[in-house]
Amino acid sequence: MRGAAATITATFTDQDGEPANASGTVTVRVQNALGTDVLASGSSTTTGTVGEYRRALTAAQTADLDVLTATWTDGGDASTTVTVHEIAGAVYFTAAEARAADKAIDAKWTQAEVIAARRDVEDEFESICGVAFVPRYARARCSGRGTRQILLPDPKPRRLRSVWVYTDATTYTALTNAELAACHLDESGTITRTDGNWFPDGVENIVVEYEHGWDRPPAEIRRYAIKRLRQVLTESTSAVPSRATSFQVGDSGVFRLATAGKYSTGDPDIDGALARWSMRAPGIA
Repeated sequence: MRGAAATITATFTDQDGEPANASGTVTVRVQNALGTDVLASGSSTTTGTVGEYRRALTAAQTADLDVLTATWTDGGDASTTVTVHEIAGAVYFTAAEARAADKAIDAKWTQAEVIAARRDVEDEFESICGVAFVPRYARARCSGRGTRQILLPDPKPRRLRSVWVYTDATTYTALTNAELAACHLDESGTITRTDGNWFPDGVENIVVEYEHGWDRPPAEIRRYAIKRLRQVLTESTSAVPSRATSFQVGDSGVFRLATAGKYSTGDPDIDGALARWSMRAPGIA
């Protein structure tokens, strides 16, 4: 969460991919999406779990929406492990809110399990709908067309943080604060220059750093996200085989099961809600 103290972790593994303790002191360096140090290389501590190490970040170090890259180095053999950590503006709901809204999400599942499942649901909903339901950070390469407009890969842009226009692989010009302020952001993800200038023609010649997404999830999305959370948590305990497309209960007949697709969960109620709030570009099935 933006502006909250956090602890990041990494797990070192052996040649078979199994957790294994480092052979020496583990240090970690944390950089933001632009490669600037958020945390200079410093020592980490073990969590008590084999191969797992952690490092605390302060609220000041998580003050901005960003994607952090942490490089963990084993001082014994110089091997490294890289982890990526997103700083988001909000979550869909807290674990306590999920338990209060659905009594089936009980103490059987730990706090960590509920939070991990919530992250899966957030990723799934945003992949299906093509829009972030909480504020997120992104950095994208866009192609100019010699017009006043370029299109971002994400709808609902909230804020332009920087724009670099490249003339070759290493030469670029950054838009000034006044030029950034003169860029109009459309909900579709279109950036339009209103200062009389244009984006030069090129292939991925413009790098844009921006924030996007809803302030908070619509109530319907939040409600169905909690329902989907329960499905994710209980999937392994279902009496119906995971590969079944139908099942029969006694003499009651055969029941057909809805199945998940590329842009659907398989639950008609949830998929109906996602369809209503989708911002996926037309023509993308």
